[in-house]
Amino acid sequence: MYLSKLQLNRHSTQVQADLSNTYGLFETLCCALEEPSQTPPHFLWRLEHTFEILTVLVQSQMLPDWTRLEARFPDYLQAIETQKIALEALQDFQILEFRLRANLAHICQRNSGTEESQTLTSEDDQMEWLECKGLYGGFEPLEFQILQSETVLLEDNLQGAAPILLQAVLFAGRLEITCLESFVWTLERGLGQERALGFGLVSLG
Repeated sequence: MYLSKLQLNRHSTQVQADLSNTYGLFETLCCALEEPSQTPPHFLWRLEHTFEILTVLVQSQMLPDWTRLEARFPDYLQAIETQKIALEALQDFQILEFRLRANLAHICQRNSGTEESQTLTSEDDQMEWLECKGLYGGFEPLEFQILQSETVLLEDNLQGAAPILLQAVLFAGRLEITCLESFVWTLERGLGQERALGFGLVSLG
């Protein structure tokens, strides 16, 4: 498994277009990860803003070829750093720093068979959500906080489709691995829904 850290050129026309269209950013990142047998490719990613620097973290099973993206958009990237994630170094009861941006709005089925949108907006509900995910995900959040929580209305790419309501929550803190096999599964697949839109990546410090 690989983790790439990309610094975007905010002056790039394509970067500016992608920042206003989450689907567009996902499609641009696909340039480096597409394979004939897998369309679209499976990967996790997260956009981060730090002191006017735009950074995208991309986690993938296959080694990305970022030269494909550079060939298509020559001024898109300012810096690239890719490293292999040392999963073999992880062990039960290990304590690690983590960061996660998750979508806490989802569609649930009612007893009547109809669908209902459920959004977790209170801090207590959001923290409980992460603790519950840890029970099945092989980890226990020890000390963590919510750095950001905002409701996002995302326009769908498909013409005539209804907008998607997202509750974007950024968690950060420390966790303890309680079941290594389940935790590695969580790292590989992410947490929560809408992972193609930049949610679900559990990055470790």
